[in-house]
Amino acid sequence: GITFDFFPAVKNKEMPWKGCFESHINILREASENKAERVLVFEDDIKINEKFNMKDVEKINKFLDTNE
Repeated sequence: GITFDFFPAVKNKEMPWKGCFESHINILREASENKAERVLVFEDDIKINEKFNMKDVEKINKFLDTNE
């Protein structure tokens, strides 16, 4: 199954790009510690429309597993 986790953003008012980078590094670090096979990061302003389908995620995973 697919699990979802939410992570707090690292704020950096002087260099927002650095805060974003550090947030992503923290996510990847935790994923590595938990031996996650894959990580998909969405920003807090993501908009998922009605066409989003978990079958599409399954297709992506199959492609990554088999390169088919």
